[in-house]
Amino acid sequence: METTKYTILTSDASLRAALTAALEGIPKIGIVRGLAGPPTPENVIRFFQTSPARIVFLDVRDAAALEISGEMELRDPGLQFIALGEPVEPNVSWRGIQERLALPLDAPALREAVGRRIRVLEKLPTLLRKPTSFLSFLPAKAGVGATTIACGVADILATEYKTLLCDFDLATGTIGFRYRLERTHALPEIAEGFDTMDEQVWSQAVSRSRDLSILPSSLRPAIKIRPESLAHWFELLRANYDVVIFDLSGQMEDFSFEIMNASRQIFLVTTQEVECLHVGRKKSEVLREAGLDQQACALLNRYQKNHTLKSSDVQDVLQLNVRAQFPNDYNGVQNSIRTGTSIRQGSPLYKALTAFAPVTTDIPEPITRGHKFLEFVNLPVLNYWRRHESRSERWV
Repeated sequence: METTKYTILTSDASLRAALTAALEGIPKIGIVRGLAGPPTPENVIRFFQTSPARIVFLDVRDAAALEISGEMELRDPGLQFIALGEPVEPNVSWRGIQERLALPLDAPALREAVGRRIRVLEKLPTLLRKPTSFLSFLPAKAGVGATTIACGVADILATEYKTLLCDFDLATGTIGFRYRLERTHALPEIAEGFDTMDEQVWSQAVSRSRDLSILPSSLRPAIKIRPESLAHWFELLRANYDVVIFDLSGQMEDFSFEIMNASRQIFLVTTQEVECLHVGRKKSEVLREAGLDQQACALLNRYQKNHTLKSSDVQDVLQLNVRAQFPNDYNGVQNSIRTGTSIRQGSPLYKALTAFAPVTTDIPEPITRGHKFLEFVNLPVLNYWRRHESRSERWV
């Protein structure tokens, strides 16, 4: 049974807790994170472009609340707003509001309002039910297999959704080779036209492999991608695709932060190697400083059950939830690259990718930060992360 996602926009912690408790017994709905930061127009638009929430509980006692519903009525008419309480000022515009509930909450009225909104969503065209999912795959270190995971997920999602795979590794991107693309158009050649691109130009630039649309890269070190040029291109992608997958280089370029800011989820791909985890920890800290940790999680590739470091240890080191584990299938991956074909169906890696792909449309729950592993593990090499003063200044 498909679950309809909802979010709560309020600064009243007691109202949030009461509403969350009241909604727990209602079937077919599930909560996702709320808006982080003040409800500025930029924050609101960005939030609803990436959030899977389709029902929004809006505390209208905040003077700026009804501006949110009014703005989103034009941008995303599929959103279902349920107002909570009464506004401070009389004679306000109720644009975008489909339901109004008084406070304190009445459980039967709440259940009926949610039921009506779910029935409306079920009748809406698919285009209005869910925004495009932007997904970013970020390697903790070169060679961890982030491109392999990104391609595998793209292949699987493309069988059900209109999917685009973008290679944003301008130095060593291999996606064009993996899919044996013969067209000459690549990311560096069209990057300068992102802010003026239309659908006709885009249709000539994008490549295809079976059901999957692909924007490959090529080695053009002198090309610079202006982060501010991406916003217009993002709107074009949202109008044409259900899922857009970005395979990032891991170099943490300015444009990659613009991409990750627009992404519903950021997957930091790592292995259990200590050196890889060291670099991955630094990147997770950068994501946290940039306010991107709420939509970030880790993927553990080439997982070995008998390795010294377990999944929980990796999670403690990176301070990110490990969302999925993928087995080491060196021969299968190399055969896929050599032949230009997808990962063999039925293989352990393919099964893991198939199990993981459907969950990429939801925001992961933030990690409950613990320190058990970092405080008590006795491996000398791992004590490095416990001693800030011992780290080289170039990593700080």
